[in-house]
Amino acid sequence: MGTPKGVERLELERRTIPQPSAVFATLPFPHAPSRAVQYVRINYFSSEASQIVLQAITQGEVLDVDGYVLDLRNNPGASAG
Repeated sequence: MGTPKGVERLELERRTIPQPSAVFATLPFPHAPSRAVQYVRINYFSSEASQIVLQAITQGEVLDVDGYVLDLRNNPGASAG
């Protein structure tokens, strides 16, 4: 059976969207801009994530941040491979 008139056939290809294993940012306190925390988001555990966390801590020490926020939400664990 063919495609009905006025309807187009569309093929979709599913791909994995690459995302970094971890990211970080220095975030100021909203009511105290001279103070800040280092926010670290770990998307999944890997050796790359370990290096990024180390960079975040090193930068946090240089900037003399007041603390660290480690975000592990929706983290599936270690990568396979």
